[in-house]
Amino acid sequence: MFQQFNNGVGINRALEKDLFSYLLEEYDANSYSRTSLVASKDQQLQLVTNFTNKKPFEAIELRQEVFVEDDKLQVISYGKTVTYIRRINSKFARYFKPIELSEEDRMYLKKFKRFVGIQKLN
Repeated sequence: MFQQFNNGVGINRALEKDLFSYLLEEYDANSYSRTSLVASKDQQLQLVTNFTNKKPFEAIELRQEVFVEDDKLQVISYGKTVTYIRRINSKFARYFKPIELSEEDRMYLKKFKRFVGIQKLN
């Protein structure tokens, strides 16, 4: 979905950091989560979900193996799950730090807002 705003490619780490920092500031968020499907070094698919809380800071990462069977009907199954707890030195803590953006950068990042699910929790 982000490809349409980024010359046909996904977003890189620098743009991801700016986007998250912008959205967290825009919504005055205390926490966020993100999920992505990645391939490990041995080409094993993994579903990676990060839950990050600002105050008190805590970052939890869940990694779960994903298997796709090549049948007429693709069957997806899940393997073991590993949980990591990250502390203040996590790269995800940096997303909460305010960033200086030009008006042009803000207008560009604003286009991504419609793809982001926001839910206010009590």
